[in-house]
Amino acid sequence: MLGKLAPSLILLLQKLRTGVLAVLLAVSFPTHAIDGIDDGAAVPVKAAYLFRFSQYVDWPTGSFSAETAPLTIAVLDDERLAAELARITQGRVLNTHPIVVRAVKGGDNLSAVQMLFVGAQDMQHLKPVLDGLGSQAVLTITDSPAGLDAGSVINFLPVGQHIRFEISLDAAERSGLKLSSRLLAVAQHVRGKVP
Repeated sequence: MLGKLAPSLILLLQKLRTGVLAVLLAVSFPTHAIDGIDDGAAVPVKAAYLFRFSQYVDWPTGSFSAETAPLTIAVLDDERLAAELARITQGRVLNTHPIVVRAVKGGDNLSAVQMLFVGAQDMQHLKPVLDGLGSQAVLTITDSPAGLDAGSVINFLPVGQHIRFEISLDAAERSGLKLSSRLLAVAQHVRGKVP
């Protein structure tokens, strides 16, 4: 009897955990803007998402120079977002990797970066940046209606008074990244075939 109950209980707990994640990501991040209405309110929301995204990605072997090398999140030309993200990730470790935030400019060296945020004002830099990364496994996050079309893995988008996100599985695969099914379950839209 207990043997039959255990798998059902485990499945129920997994569904409950996914449901809790969905509620946290979808409901607890209200904002008044993403399209320039009130960018100040959007900054902490985007920073929280960026931190959370890191927890639902598997990078391929060799993405880090050492077992305890930092997980580096680069933020292109957005000092406020970089500062907020640095504040909420201070002292945090993902598995064995301390989280480090770098504010970067176009043309900076991104060789030790695992995540990169490119805002709407910098979309003209995305293609050259992606080309420069080559086969490097980088989770790219954008904030533009054409973000996924430009090659981003995750793109923020406004839905009512909230910030949501969409995912390109094709871009994730090209980058060698595996995204958790829990992240896919709470995305507004997933482009590409779910494995």
